[in-house]
Amino acid sequence: MKFKTQAMGGKTSNLKAIVGIPGWVDELDSGTRSAKDPIQAFGSVPLLYRAVTLRAQALSSVPFLVYKRGSSEPLDWPIVGNPLSPLLYNMELGLMLSGAAYVLKSWDNSGRVLSGLQWLNPTTVKWDYKHGEDIFTQSIGAQTFGPWTSREIVAMREPSMQSDKGAGLAPAQVALVSAQLRFNMDDFANNFFKHGAQ
Repeated sequence: MKFKTQAMGGKTSNLKAIVGIPGWVDELDSGTRSAKDPIQAFGSVPLLYRAVTLRAQALSSVPFLVYKRGSSEPLDWPIVGNPLSPLLYNMELGLMLSGAAYVLKSWDNSGRVLSGLQWLNPTTVKWDYKHGEDIFTQSIGAQTFGPWTSREIVAMREPSMQSDKGAGLAPAQVALVSAQLRFNMDDFANNFFKHGAQ
């Protein structure tokens, strides 16, 4: 715990108070907190984080049944090793924070049977429209993966009045000003206590 000495009383007073500042106060501001965009606000504003994860948790916990075409008997989820619930959770996070969700399909050796689904971080994926076809590429560091077409990628987007292709309007973007206000309120209170609550 750190201590701050504060003079008390008038000019002639020698009495001082020691105000304890808990050590955890320094941990609140690591310099990485920000609310400049929806992704940073998600990691810095607890209310936005809770709202987004609550929606993703609710959607991913909805019960579902899988049927083979023409059959009335439900089947087990057919893609072994890729449970649907975590995939839905991550897709909903992507839609809420970036306005788009991307899942890469993988096929068996014959190229006809779907064998896996891999969620792609939407902040790393670029969605282009060329020659009448959707083209997707992923950039991670200096590496670029793809290009993929709609046959290899499941792409979902939030609605947008600005464009018909690419990421739509993320709900977290709409809530960004409110998230920034909450961030600044928390930051003010944090700095107030950080400087001895004076």
